Amino acid sequence: MNADIMSVYGSYYFILGPLFLFMFLMQELSREKELRLRQGLAVVGVTHTAYWVHWTIVGTILNLLQVIVLIICGFCFGFELWHNCLTSILFKEFFWFGQCMMVSAFMMSTLVKTQEKANFYSYTLILIMLFVNALFSNCDFCLKLFYSELSQGIGVIRFIVGFFEFIPSYSFSMAFGTVAIRASRRFDYNTVSWNPGSAFGYDEYNQDIKF
Repeated sequence: MNADIMSVYGSYYFILGPLFLFMFLMQELSREKELRLRQGLAVVGVTHTAYWVHWTIVGTILNLLQVIVLIICGFCFGFELWHNCLTSILFKEFFWFGQCMMVSAFMMSTLVKTQEKANFYSYTLILIMLFVNALFSNCDFCLKLFYSELSQGIGVIRFIVGFFEFIPSYSFSMAFGTVAIRASRRFDYNTVSWNPGSAFGYDEYNQDIKF
């Protein structure tokens, strides 16, 4: 079979690591708030800045580890995308998506007071992001639908796209899909055949896609 899972459903699976990071941070931060551990730290002189810097470092380290494991596994399994695309480009896309989820967890943790509510909101948001990612998993179709010159000339579509771009899973799906459809094996509907991926570097990364 010539199909490449990376070009079709790759982004759907690669968001799972950052989503688990989001859930972990939400649970831990809400647990500390519910047990009033932050007040105890304040008593011994720990400032709010030091508290958030600590969790930023913890979240960044966990995110960095999951990105490194993901990239190593991609090379071990011999994915065509990994060999055609620069590792630094893949690293940036995976890493910064994880950082977005970390910041989202920090923001949401300030809005909940109990661990039970944190679990409810985290599971709800994870399901929403999975649904959004699955809905827009066909990046080629979405790019032609939302980012063509005709679509960008319609104010309602620009507003909808602008709203979706604030959802990390949508932005990651578009960014990763743009790389995957060019650097991995893909189906060409014009020739009705599977075409191999091509090299993808920073020249292609910074190139505007026009429809």
